[in-house]
Order: sequence, then structure tokens, then C-alpha cells
Amino acid sequence: MKKTTNERIEKEIERLLSDLEVIDPSSDDYKEVTQRIKDLYDTLNKEQSLEIDRDRIQLDKDKLDTEDYHKTEEGRFKLKELKSSKVLNGIKMGVEVLGVTAPLVFYGIWMNRGLEFEKEGSFTAQTFKGLIGKFKPTK
Repeated sequence: MKKTTNERIEKEIERLLSDLEVIDPSSDDYKEVTQRIKDLYDTLNKEQSLEIDRDRIQLDKDKLDTEDYHKTEEGRFKLKELKSSKVLNGIKMGVEVLGVTAPLVFYGIWMNRGLEFEKEGSFTAQTFKGLIGKFKPTK
């Protein structure tokens, strides 16, 4: 399918080049056609580079999938690297989750103990002085 797309782009470029021969170089149509040719060349170049990248990735994947590759030193190194990156990503995710949840738990416990202390009313802390008045009773 990619080859037919590339062939169509090439045919369109050829057609535009043949049309360009009959158009006056000082006209606006000439500028539009040259811009169209430039855009098609850019598209064709990007498509070819993507196809080369896809082929390279497929070759690398095929190389990694072979059984003999895992027996080589490079293959074992890549497997260890992959495993360690999974572990590091897990640790990193755990630290991020802990960074969000730990302060929430801490503030929840702190507020709960502070409110229990305020129940007695014998001593009012600066932190909770205006807090009780902001709670609205519900029905």
C-alpha cells in the first residue's frame, strides 16, 4: 500500500512538472504549482524516511525475537536493561503516588486529632480557632 501511495505522489509530481512547462513563470498559478510540488516532495521524503524507520524497527524487533540473540552478551545486557528499567519505572511510580497520598493522609490525621482536641474546648489552637465556625451544619 505504501508503494502505491508513493507511486501516486510521484505521478502527481510528474504531472505538475509537465503542467509547469506551459504556465508563465511570472503568474500566480506558477507559484501555486511550485508550492504544490514542494509540498508533495516533502510528503514523499517524509513517507520514505518513515518507511526506512519502520523497516529498521522491524529488523531490530526480529533480531530481539530470535533465540540466539538472547544467548549473546548484548542480548543478555538488553534483557537486564529492560528488566531494570521496568523496576525503576515501578519505583518511580510508587514514589509519585506516595508523594501525593502521604500529605493527604498526614493532613487528614492532623485535622482529625486537632478537631478531637477542640471538642473539649479547654484550649483553642491557632490553627483551629476559626475552623469550627466555617463548618456548616447540615440537615
